[in-house]
Amino acid sequence: MKSRIARVSPRKPRIIVVGATGQIGTAVFQNLEKLTRYEVIGTFFKTNRLGVNAHLDLTNQQTYSNIGELSSQDIVLLLSAVAQPQRVFSNYVVAEETNTHGTRNFLSYLNSTGARILFFSSVEVFDGSSAPSSETDSCNPLNKYGRQKYFIESYLQALVEKSQYKILRLPWNISSTTGFHCVVENTYRAVMTNEARFAKDYLSSAISVNDTSQVVKLIIENFESIDSNILHVASDQFFSRLQLAEYVQQHSRVLHGCSFEEVEFNELALLEPRSKDSRLNNSLIKQYLEYDFEDIWALIARKVSILDNG
Repeated sequence: MKSRIARVSPRKPRIIVVGATGQIGTAVFQNLEKLTRYEVIGTFFKTNRLGVNAHLDLTNQQTYSNIGELSSQDIVLLLSAVAQPQRVFSNYVVAEETNTHGTRNFLSYLNSTGARILFFSSVEVFDGSSAPSSETDSCNPLNKYGRQKYFIESYLQALVEKSQYKILRLPWNISSTTGFHCVVENTYRAVMTNEARFAKDYLSSAISVNDTSQVVKLIIENFESIDSNILHVASDQFFSRLQLAEYVQQHSRVLHGCSFEEVEFNELALLEPRSKDSRLNNSLIKQYLEYDFEDIWALIARKVSILDNG
């Protein structure tokens, strides 16, 4: 009599979106859920707004097992962080524990599993002297948040095999959803105060958060064929903060009577040093992927309309 051997069906590869309830994480998580060949798991830190799958605290290694057992077929997107330079400056001890110590420990854990890693970094790793900055330009972060991101970039590159990770540097992400740290919403509310000051020589790149989520999906689908470990995920367009403020006011029904001051960058009262030119060169990502970025100005106009109605 032949014995029966139970067959275990191989599981789908997993995508873990760490930080799936933030502005970028939400868009990325919802977009990646459409990839039927993956099991997509999202994590939350404090509030599970979207019904995502798992609680994860980078500073608590006991929560790492909540994302399940990982292997080399899986990919982990690390977005979770104290992600605003102002918040990092004002809450430095907490931010350091999460952005440096917790993230380093989590990356060490991921490396032990063999999982592939997408680490989301920031334009703040640059001082602006080479703007628009390319992936190969030297980093020289001017503020605490930028230094934390650069520390993790360096740690990741020393720890993990080149074939297993990618670093994605992002500029301002613009969302049509309110309530997030969006440069358009921040500018709108600043103009409303009648006390804002905007610098005509304070330059920034930008991207639609939907474009970010689409590009991330393409990077995952083409992970092996993209041989660069650092990629700048940004659109072709950029603006000065003054241009943005003027455009927001021009397209608003609410802000026409408001006033603000035009200044030079060196006249701004900043909590800590910032790069006055944070434009990113996106030619490398365009070399790898055929993708048409959304028009930033049309997106800004739509966001202003939403804010007017809100």
